[in-house]
Amino acid sequence: MSLWILLTDLHPHQQCAASIMRFGGAAREMARMMTPQEMTLGGVRNDIAVDPVTFLLSGLHSRFTALEEESCLTSMTEMLGFSRRPTEGVTTLLARYETVRQCAAVEGQFTMSIEGCALQLLRACGLQSQHIFTLLQPYEGRLPQNDEQFQHLNTQLRRHGQIAEGAQGNVSQVLNGPMRSARPGT
Repeated sequence: MSLWILLTDLHPHQQCAASIMRFGGAAREMARMMTPQEMTLGGVRNDIAVDPVTFLLSGLHSRFTALEEESCLTSMTEMLGFSRRPTEGVTTLLARYETVRQCAAVEGQFTMSIEGCALQLLRACGLQSQHIFTLLQPYEGRLPQNDEQFQHLNTQLRRHGQIAEGAQGNVSQVLNGPMRSARPGT
């Protein structure tokens, strides 16, 4: 909704009405309880006068958003239970892991050591022993100890995954594929 609000040319009272018309279920029923004056001018939330859209969304937020402890526990359990999805590519896996890791830190105030994150990520990738050995060589066979090493491991996992998955234009394809001419028509 935030993106739509930023992109639309509608005035706040029109945004409020358009939003209410798009809602369904309990959110729609609750939003329709707003008075015409609140839809036009907004209202007061926490002793502050707010525009109609802010008034609407803050009312919905206070009734439908997860409780703080629920958000905290959800983000922590998502981090602890992280695993690879069927048919998920390594690039997507790495991006999703970083998102889950950030949510756990921000919403759950939960951070895992760099070593723990590396271990979790290596397990999620499901690599064979020889690949793990090769990936950990730069760290003398140990798990990364700092963020720089962890980011390096992520880059190496991405490279390895793209080769193993046959991603378009990966290093292996370029090195083992046919030579291409630099000039058209030759």
